[in-house]
Amino acid sequence: MTRLIMLLAGVLTMFSCQNSESTTVEDSTEMGKDEMRIEETAEDVKKIIDQKNNELEKLYLEGNMDEASKYFTDDVIQLTPNNKPIKGTQMYIDEWNKALGAGKWIFDFRVEDLKYYGDAAVELGSYDLKIEWVDNTMPPYEDTGHYMVLWERHDGEWKIVWDAPVSSLPLPGMEEGQEM
Repeated sequence: MTRLIMLLAGVLTMFSCQNSESTTVEDSTEMGKDEMRIEETAEDVKKIIDQKNNELEKLYLEGNMDEASKYFTDDVIQLTPNNKPIKGTQMYIDEWNKALGAGKWIFDFRVEDLKYYGDAAVELGSYDLKIEWVDNTMPPYEDTGHYMVLWERHDGEWKIVWDAPVSSLPLPGMEEGQEM
């Protein structure tokens, strides 16, 4: 009996220590009780997230926040610069509709790195932003920066749980590279 337990412990340890780039994911779909098994790699997830970012860029440009909110979990937290946290999809829709009322937001999101953990992934990215004001009384605002996003798979779809952008531009009055 002791030999059997030791053998099982050894086998379990061996399999739990293996590091594989692909993870088997069970995806229950509308196919009833049948389960579809797919092999998904970090590169696959990176491509999916990059595509979702491209779709979000378009939705921000169109001002379609109702549709954009579907890319986020119901309890999303978005930490926007110099503002209070946005919590939940309804607040996300309301706050972004206010912001988009001031002008056209043109984003360019780029996935720089991705850590993939089965049903969760952390995206490290960079962005460029240009805001063209509705009233044209000010020149367009331009920003560049980085962001970190926690994605989770919900009902087979990757959705944003936490989103934290950080501007790379210096604060007004501060020279680039100057210590605070």
